[in-house]
Amino acid sequence: MGDRISVHESEVEREEYPDRWSKDLIGGPKVQTTSGFSLGIAEYFAPEFGELQLHDDQEEVYVVSGVGQIRIADELHDVEPGASFLLPPGTPHATRRTGDEPVCVVYTHAAPSGEKTMGVSTSDSADFGELRAHDDQEALYVISGVGQVRVGDVILEARPGAGIYVPPDTPHARRCTGTEPLRTLFAHGAV
Repeated sequence: MGDRISVHESEVEREEYPDRWSKDLIGGPKVQTTSGFSLGIAEYFAPEFGELQLHDDQEEVYVVSGVGQIRIADELHDVEPGASFLLPPGTPHATRRTGDEPVCVVYTHAAPSGEKTMGVSTSDSADFGELRAHDDQEALYVISGVGQVRVGDVILEARPGAGIYVPPDTPHARRCTGTEPLRTLFAHGAV
């Protein structure tokens, strides 16, 4: 595992597909993890569904912007900002836009658990507050606002598009340093 624990999406090359592009932020070459745990972003720009995606691990998807539909196996679901979906291993899926703008999502891959491991946290406090640690690994993605994230003894700047990795058993906390709340997506993965 590498020493780097943060990356901004502008530092990561896109993987291009006919219907979308994606970038692995955490769990990719810039910030390494264990057990296949990853977090990334994707933008679905096509108005038609692309080729179905299929993974051996569990995936969760959180919609940041845009409106569209996601096909999960044989079911269609409308997507809009704030919607999230759990995709069990081996579940074919695809996403398309139905509005004028692309559908932008944050996704995470982890060992199958059958449970949601992703959520959104909002902080408007200028203080770090209580440090927390847990025995799994965590990835953060800054959706909006600005602030700082403390990971162990390291303090990182948090701005939209930043991905931050929190190794297992590492005390961490976040705080807001701007005028609007710091809004981060978090995802957990087994070690």
